[in-house]
Amino acid sequence: MFLPLGPRQDFKAHLAHLNLSRLQLVRARETIPRLALIALPPGMIVLTFPTDRAPPLIYDGMSVTSGEYILHGPSQRFFQRTVAGTGWGSISLLPEDLSAFARAMLGDFALPSRSVLLRPPRAKSLQLLRLHAQAGRLAQAGLRLATHPEVLRGLEQEVSAAFVACLEHGEADDAPWRHDGETLARLEAVVNANADKLLSEHELARQTGVSKPALQALCGRALGMSSMQFQRRVNLESAHAELAQCAHPVPDITGLAERHGFRHLDQFITEYLDIYGELPA
Repeated sequence: MFLPLGPRQDFKAHLAHLNLSRLQLVRARETIPRLALIALPPGMIVLTFPTDRAPPLIYDGMSVTSGEYILHGPSQRFFQRTVAGTGWGSISLLPEDLSAFARAMLGDFALPSRSVLLRPPRAKSLQLLRLHAQAGRLAQAGLRLATHPEVLRGLEQEVSAAFVACLEHGEADDAPWRHDGETLARLEAVVNANADKLLSEHELARQTGVSKPALQALCGRALGMSSMQFQRRVNLESAHAELAQCAHPVPDITGLAERHGFRHLDQFITEYLDIYGELPA
């Protein structure tokens, strides 16, 4: 799920990937706020973090600022939101590779059993950010592993050491947002199960299993919108995806709107135009 929090045509993203022998690094820059439901791959440990001093990244309602990192376990799902145009990065590797790097530096080491927030000392954080930025520049330059293996091998060793240093010296916070993440997962399931209708805020809260005030407060923090606004955006995205598969011209816009919970065609067309900058046709 990917929802630009503004006109979709204004969203632009630049991604730089660098695949090393045992590390995968991504560096991204985006132009406007967005909300994304991220599903991490199975069997991979992923470290994500802001690359700018401001603004923060929002994970399931928790604000993560420059110098803070989230260490995610395999297959984790979470909502990540930006509040302005911003940059972010990630480092991914196999759990056994992280354990091998950590044991080589620290001796005994146990991987966290769940996602944690890390706040390493400033010097350790700056070192990791500097190396990650260097990797991004190499990726943008199109440097090939086969052409410069010694450069990339040295970079991988430095990044691995900086990664482990952040684990060793970081202040680990045992995922205080976990309960909120579980609530948001239930809300997502409720919305997906009712894709042909628009539920009231009261009914969304009831089916999610929390009070209406609690759900609205969480949605404001995590999603940047109310639960009903979230439902409408999800349904609009589903309608947009269906429309992209239709032959043109679309034979029945009214039926399309109703299949995605919009009982008033003019309202559907207005909201669609606001988000996508074009009519649903």
